[in-house]
Amino acid sequence: MARKLTDALKGQDLDFWIDWEGIPPTVDWWEEIQKGIEEADIFLFLISPDSANSKVCKREIEHAVQNGKRLIPVVVRDVTATEVPYELSSLNWIFLREADDFNPAFGKLITAIKTDYAWAQAHRQLQVKALEWDRSNHENSFLLRGKELQSAELQLATNSSKEPHPTDLQRAYVLRSRQTADRQRRIITFMAIGAAIAMTGLAIFGFVQARLATERATLSRAGELAAQSVALRDRNFPVSLLLSVEAFKTRDTVQTRSALVDDIQASPGLLAYLTRNPSRVDSVAFSPDGKILASGGGDNKIILWDVGTGQPIGQPLKKHRNWIRSLAFAPDGKILASGGNDGSVILWDLKTSQPIGQPLKAKKGVVSSVAFTPDGKILASGHADGTLILWDVRTHQPLGQPLRGHTSWISSLAISPDGKTLASGSEDHTIILWDIKTQQPIDQPLSAHSRTILSLAFSPDGKMLASGSEDNTVVLWDAARRRPIGQPLRGHTKFVGSVAFSPDGKLLASGGYDRIIILWEVATRQPIGQPLRGHTDVIHSVTFSADGKMLASGSEDGTIILWDVATALHPTLEPGAFISQVLREHAKPVNSVAFSPDGRNLASGDNDGTLILWDVSTLLNISIKTKRPIGLALQDHTNVVSSLAFTPDGKILASGSSDGTVILWDVSAAHNTGAKTEQAVKRTLTGNGDFITTIAFSPDGKTLAAGAGNSSILLWDVKTGRLIGQPLPGHTNIV
Repeated sequence: MARKLTDALKGQDLDFWIDWEGIPPTVDWWEEIQKGIEEADIFLFLISPDSANSKVCKREIEHAVQNGKRLIPVVVRDVTATEVPYELSSLNWIFLREADDFNPAFGKLITAIKTDYAWAQAHRQLQVKALEWDRSNHENSFLLRGKELQSAELQLATNSSKEPHPTDLQRAYVLRSRQTADRQRRIITFMAIGAAIAMTGLAIFGFVQARLATERATLSRAGELAAQSVALRDRNFPVSLLLSVEAFKTRDTVQTRSALVDDIQASPGLLAYLTRNPSRVDSVAFSPDGKILASGGGDNKIILWDVGTGQPIGQPLKKHRNWIRSLAFAPDGKILASGGNDGSVILWDLKTSQPIGQPLKAKKGVVSSVAFTPDGKILASGHADGTLILWDVRTHQPLGQPLRGHTSWISSLAISPDGKTLASGSEDHTIILWDIKTQQPIDQPLSAHSRTILSLAFSPDGKMLASGSEDNTVVLWDAARRRPIGQPLRGHTKFVGSVAFSPDGKLLASGGYDRIIILWEVATRQPIGQPLRGHTDVIHSVTFSADGKMLASGSEDGTIILWDVATALHPTLEPGAFISQVLREHAKPVNSVAFSPDGRNLASGDNDGTLILWDVSTLLNISIKTKRPIGLALQDHTNVVSSLAFTPDGKILASGSSDGTVILWDVSAAHNTGAKTEQAVKRTLTGNGDFITTIAFSPDGKTLAAGAGNSSILLWDVKTGRLIGQPLPGHTNIV
């Protein structure tokens, strides 16, 4: 398959390097492979059971990631999800197995390769130069200068959010280049100042140049910090926030202010980081009274947190011999159940912080999920061998035989509020509903996902079941009819690792491998507000507190975040607060802005003769429509829009322009995205041909006044569009 693929790449005029050829016997083979990876624009990895388990292939992937290469995984022989290196597991795979249709799959591969290919080439060129500098002990002669440096800075600033992402080495290389260039510039400036001691005129000139150089260096530094902040916002929010603060402190500009305010608004509901976990957090759970939060993960320990103070309670609970995958509180809050990779389920007495009896042992492997029935008498556990076990909590014994129905790993469990139904999700892409009393499946398995089911949750009334999957979607199911409700919810760009309903059933939270949490309104099945950002790695678990006021999330980054749900849904604005929404629809400088009398609309006009109407309510609510104009862009002027004004009733918008006209616009027609510009034009008023500088309506809205460039004032009858009398004289210059 590798040879077939390389032959096809030749047909696309694509140059490639593959490590089966081109390494002379006398050459260090690993150095040659490293060089091949470093000098490539794209890194294709052919996935097979052999390559997935190869230590050398693992080193190759790590070297590609270290050098910021865009990874494209190509499956040539089937592997299980657990075999694939972590760096490839969350990416979209292209299948080129012997049984697959080669041409369509190869077409997808070419599309993936050519996406942002110019940036991939520029990224490679910059990385090769940065590596040469790094391997030469940071010798200054290898640094960028002049236009080459400016081009590199522009590339990093404009492509920071694209794949492949800039590497830390590239940023350090460009930053050192800029610092050295600025230092050289300052040296030249100081030399000019020294020479100017004998020549007063040259001394003044040199001083001015030095100030300008320092100013440019400061602005460059502030801009670079702001650009780095934007690049890191989705991947490392805490560092992004620190960088935007430093950028703003360095210099207050539109760019640095925008970066800072966007960071502040990126996670409006973030209450606190809980950071005592040294490793990944796989599961979080609130106690029924909402006062305690339990977390467990890769360090084999359970930490109990005081929600009020954000501090750990006592010492971690330690009995598991491998990482902890799932936690669940008993309904009375006295017992905590934990399931782990060591194949055991432990019941903890929260009063003594000690295990109750011996661990509950399954026959095989990993315990992926645990859940209590509402009465607390039964505990369900899901296992890696595809079985479920129902345990008698009092006796610690299984209730009958293991439940068998899935053909692969059980990844999630959920028990209905009435305690009658158990839902199980599996790596086999299906969900099975079980009758807990009879321990038999209810009807056929539910199938709507195309990949592993990672999380399940019943709504508080038990009428709905939510499922999150590796296919990046959430499906809402009618639990009684056992069929999906509408289309899958799409908003995540990677696996959906966890789902949870709010206690009132009105909200659904989903946490993803794309490091964001989305809050969905269950009734409309639409996202509310903006995604919650704060984690720097995969989100494995989300859960609501019993009162629904808080949401907790656990992540691969080793942190737990507490979110204020009300603030996340409706960010509040204190009196006098700086409301910053940077609206960027205009392509030219904006000359005039005006609010409608009811405050619902904002109008803006620019140098290109374009007007835009904005819906103010979406700007304040920070909804998914934030920063989008309403209706159409109004383009009937042929020159600068110099002034805007609404009539007192807000039904008409007037715009004055340097083209010598005033246009009256029908606001309701302008709201209609299906309308044309001419349909929104109510009337065009013409005066004496001179440019209009300012306009104003009379309090009754019947008269419009306009100041002109020829020192006069014009009055129009709004109803008829006719001039009233002669222009008013008196001024001796532009009004």
